[in-house]
Amino acid sequence: MLYCLVLRVEGSITVETTDDLLRKNHYPYEDHQIETEDGYILGIHRMPQNNGVPIFLQHGLLLSSADWLKNGPNRSLAYLLWDDGYDVWIGNFRGNTYSRKHKTLTPKDKEFWNFSWHELGYYDMPAVIHHIRKTTGKDIFYVGYSMGGASFSIMASQRPDAAKHVRAMIGLAPAIYEYHLTQPLIRFLSAFWREIKFATKAVGFYEFANQGGVYDTILNDLCNVTFAREHVCNNIILYSFGYNPPQLDHSRIPEYLGAFPMGTSMNVILHWFQYIRVNEFRNFDHGRKKNLQLYNQAEPPVYDLTKIQIPVATFTSDNDAIVDSRDGKHFYEQIPNKLGIYDLSEYGFNHVDFVWGLNATELIYKDVLRILREQRQEESSSRNETVTNESR
Repeated sequence: MLYCLVLRVEGSITVETTDDLLRKNHYPYEDHQIETEDGYILGIHRMPQNNGVPIFLQHGLLLSSADWLKNGPNRSLAYLLWDDGYDVWIGNFRGNTYSRKHKTLTPKDKEFWNFSWHELGYYDMPAVIHHIRKTTGKDIFYVGYSMGGASFSIMASQRPDAAKHVRAMIGLAPAIYEYHLTQPLIRFLSAFWREIKFATKAVGFYEFANQGGVYDTILNDLCNVTFAREHVCNNIILYSFGYNPPQLDHSRIPEYLGAFPMGTSMNVILHWFQYIRVNEFRNFDHGRKKNLQLYNQAEPPVYDLTKIQIPVATFTSDNDAIVDSRDGKHFYEQIPNKLGIYDLSEYGFNHVDFVWGLNATELIYKDVLRILREQRQEESSSRNETVTNESR
């Protein structure tokens, strides 16, 4: 999730936008601007398919729509879904490079960055779902990676008006619980999330890791040093997310990092740290006084996952240093409508392998396509049975 741990590798960084990637690989695309209820303008990408079933893909923390395309045709989920006949919609959360607009605010305003994971789920998710529904007239399938799975769970438990239009959700390393996170730096920092919250607010630090900012400069400068490039930069990604060299295409890391980091709010980072420390899927903790004002209780309310009526499938791995399979199973156990849980532990999948893995197509995406196909067949059978019963 937190890709600021990734350092630059040898080779020049390749900066390609989502449109660049789709154009380069000769796939059709449309750019959509969607306004949320609270005024943010989200940049969404569509790979249109005549009469195709709409499917919505949502990225993880500090990533973007481009990460569903970075491995190219035949190895990236967005391309595979389009090739299988789906009408593919790829989202971007507020605050990233594609979604830095607001009806009345600009990124220079601190109020622009006043959002946490809650707003991503409560406002961004419904806005995109309703837009797809309005554009196509059809209900959707959903695939969420990491934070994309968590934000969807917020929406599904809080916004039945949007959730009723989702046919099924597939979570790739969904980051609802992270109590067993083993990444040492993140675990250390999360222990001081309250202190970090106080300090960042005191100095007016509201935005985190925008593209082209200080992180890009530091990482590029560091990895231009030969020793660092050869002995640090090529390995740190593996140690940060779970060591699994066979799944990482080292030749593509410049392309991966060309779309990183894509930016978010400091509150999103703090909300993540909060999840890690308290091991509960709660709303953002503003402090006792503001919690009482906003929630009418001293502690932020817990999201009730049992309210999620959407069928859910989950993919996890023991070697994931961010979302351990125990945390993935803990989430899955609370879901009433289960489609299956898939464990990639025997293949050593780490957190980034779910989107960047060399064998993700064979080990994950083929199952994703099968789950979607079976769900559509089951829905069709149910409709036919209903029609038959009504005609008797």
